[in-house]
Amino acid sequence: MGRVAANAYGEALMEVAKDKGNMQDMLDEAVALTEVLKANGDLVTLLNSPKVESEEKKVILRRIFENRCSDEMLSFLLLLIDKSRFVYVEEILEYFIAQAREGLGIGTAYVTTAETLSQDDKNRIKARLLETTKYKDIDVIYDIDESLIAGVKVRIKDRVIDNTIRNKLDIMEKGLHDIQLS
Repeated sequence: MGRVAANAYGEALMEVAKDKGNMQDMLDEAVALTEVLKANGDLVTLLNSPKVESEEKKVILRRIFENRCSDEMLSFLLLLIDKSRFVYVEEILEYFIAQAREGLGIGTAYVTTAETLSQDDKNRIKARLLETTKYKDIDVIYDIDESLIAGVKVRIKDRVIDNTIRNKLDIMEKGLHDIQLS
């Protein structure tokens, strides 16, 4: 139920952003709001508590976020309180952020290498990713895994390109196991 609800409310927030024509602003706001909520777990616990009345929760939200976020975002947060869906707020915002970034042509790539890359290498990888994808911009998140031995492994959404020595050795090993000696 949680993922379905989060996606549905995230889609609703997308529609609001599209209708208002302020996707980038709403994206920036959702990112900032996510950071605020993650940094203030007690606030989230309070807003999800069944012991606190909905009207009191809405007063708290207004005090904190009025004049600090857009009317659309505040109204959305209040709606989540009314519908008893605030428990999903972080999942909803994550979904919205991912969809908004996609809509704006911003991708995320996860690049894993065996050793730290130079800035020039990082720039070349980013340029190559921009050439080979539909994205206007791409955030590249780098990770190091020494077990790869050498090479690069790239993941964008559910697509993985594994050009590492470890992967090639694994393929060779599997091939050798599949050979039947007569």
